Amino acid sequence: MSALEKLRLKMSQVPVDAFMVSNPNNWRFISGFTGDAGVLLISGTDAIIFTDSRYTEQAEQEAPGYQVIKTVVEKDVI
Repeated sequence: MSALEKLRLKMSQVPVDAFMVSNPNNWRFISGFTGDAGVLLISGTDAIIFTDSRYTEQAEQEAPGYQVIKTVVEKDVI
């Protein structure tokens, strides 16, 4: 059983609708994505990596089966 499958099983037992992973060591363990910037969002049916344009291609290669969403930082936003 993969780390993602184990997490989803635990989520169903709690129950939790979604789980956000912001610690790089944890997202690496769960997804295999080794980039330095990102967040995972896991639900019972979706596994999404949010990362910036420096890491989108890397995330797609290292974490097959995950949806990769490129984040954009707006200038002049506090």
